[in-house]
Amino acid sequence: MKCSNCSRKATEQVLCKGCAGQLQRAIADLPIQVKEAHKYLAPTRGGQGTNTGEPVIGINVTALDWITGKPITDLLWEWEKLIREERQLTPPAYLEPTADEVGATVAFHLAHLNWTLDQPWVGDYCDEILALHKQGQVASRTQRDPVRRIACPSPHPDEPDLYCNKMLAVESNDLTESLTCSRCKTHWTPARLVAVAMSDPNRVAWLDIESIAIWVGISERHARRVAQSFGIERKGQLFNFTEFTTNYRANTI
Repeated sequence: MKCSNCSRKATEQVLCKGCAGQLQRAIADLPIQVKEAHKYLAPTRGGQGTNTGEPVIGINVTALDWITGKPITDLLWEWEKLIREERQLTPPAYLEPTADEVGATVAFHLAHLNWTLDQPWVGDYCDEILALHKQGQVASRTQRDPVRRIACPSPHPDEPDLYCNKMLAVESNDLTESLTCSRCKTHWTPARLVAVAMSDPNRVAWLDIESIAIWVGISERHARRVAQSFGIERKGQLFNFTEFTTNYRANTI
């Protein structure tokens, strides 16, 4: 059996042991993220924390939404309703989302997690929980955005027949942000760099799997499966985007 989340071998349940542990940690971390988000109600400053693309209006919009608990209860209560129905448990009496209600539904999901891991829909459950956890990371500033690296595609300043190939760090989610190559002094935007990388298999780009999924137009889970199936080269959390697109296109045409 293959893991529904990462496609690695899962010997006992629908998720492999690693993904099941990741899911458990993500659920348990949600109340902590709510608490931590209170510290980050000030606007995000450029170059610090996670790049959220939020307008600076005097508060951190993501953190403000998160501390209400509503993003968590909106999702967890729907799944809790399904679990209670399938396990023939007492229907819930949901109140307004509060820290206590967040803690209560998180405790419920952790208590029933072993049963949940055996259900055929656990892949979707895992996807939604991990996506929710990522929102919490943005709100609580507990993880920086991955730094994408794309080789500068300009002609080499000293060798006209070669490319510059200076690795440019793309730290912002703003695809129109101007980047300057320190070697050849050319100017680029992330959108243009990715477009060039997709059009030329000889150029190298290193992107996180979420960015790859967005650019290729597939789900993040499917992108992980493709990377796993073709053994796409990776460096930490970054994958060889050029190798990914070459293999993906060759096998979907």
